[in-house]
Amino acid sequence: MRRFAFRAPPARPEQARPPAGPGNPSSPAERIGSPTMTRRAFLGRVAGLGVAATATGLFGTASPGAGAKDRKLFLITLEEHFTTREIQRLKAAGDKRLFSGGKRRPELLDLGSGRIADMDEAGVDIQVLSAVTPGAQTLPGAEGVAYARKLNAWVADEVIAAYPDRFRAFATLPLSQPEAAADELERSVREHGFVGCMSYGAIDGKFLDHVDFEPVLARAEALGVPLYIHPN
Repeated sequence: MRRFAFRAPPARPEQARPPAGPGNPSSPAERIGSPTMTRRAFLGRVAGLGVAATATGLFGTASPGAGAKDRKLFLITLEEHFTTREIQRLKAAGDKRLFSGGKRRPELLDLGSGRIADMDEAGVDIQVLSAVTPGAQTLPGAEGVAYARKLNAWVADEVIAAYPDRFRAFATLPLSQPEAAADELERSVREHGFVGCMSYGAIDGKFLDHVDFEPVLARAEALGVPLYIHPN
């Protein structure tokens, strides 16, 4: 079992605080969750509150870009999506089974030095990468199995291999084929070192608690990895 430890910030003396109202949220959670806050500012405030994860032996040591005052914190971020030119081409060709492919978010194509620079600036040690919604889960039959296998292999062999100390990944699974999805999860964990998988809402109108997906849930349990349910 992998344990994630969260270090609380030191207690501070109570100070008078003006009444809550517009521009003055009443709690740290409200201030962090401000709809106008940028992702980078959010990460900075989370790190300031001491919200960080440690996983000895799995994620390595803190990145050189972490600030001196946060050197003992180890920050791992999830829902770090990426896209590929292939996904964008499929969408452009009218394939409605795939998400927009992040065309309006060109940074999602960057899985190299630009993303690493952003991570260093924000004090992020590791990103757990995941494909844009809905991955391969809406592609039917052998097509979905082949697509998931190819995408997972590319992430492992090209992306993580280039930055092994900075990236991990959730597997993309062909969930329309549960048995094949379970096999792909095991292959991704055992061969590629992936840390789990991600699902993106209903699959053919069924959620993960449907009996059809028992093979996937059982395999995740046997492997000791999480199945991350993306809000969708």
